[in-house]
Amino acid sequence: MPTLQIRNVPEELYEELKSMAKEARRSINQQAIVVLKKAIEDYDDSKKTKKAKAIEWIINNREQIQLDPKLAEKWIREDRDRKI
Repeated sequence: MPTLQIRNVPEELYEELKSMAKEARRSINQQAIVVLKKAIEDYDDSKKTKKAKAIEWIINNREQIQLDPKLAEKWIREDRDRKI
């Protein structure tokens, strides 16, 4: 299993993590993993929500949107090129 070392943690952040760990009866390491996992899940949910809102807006406004099919193709190619 990989190991993660975090340096220069602000004192107040460390104390908060320590307090959370004590309250949950976990080690500081275990609590850090729980907090990181939750943050990543929230981040992923936030990205999904943004995509869902964008899709909903497009669906609701599709009659007003006049897009050139070549423009859509250009955007798709740009997106694919960015991922490489």
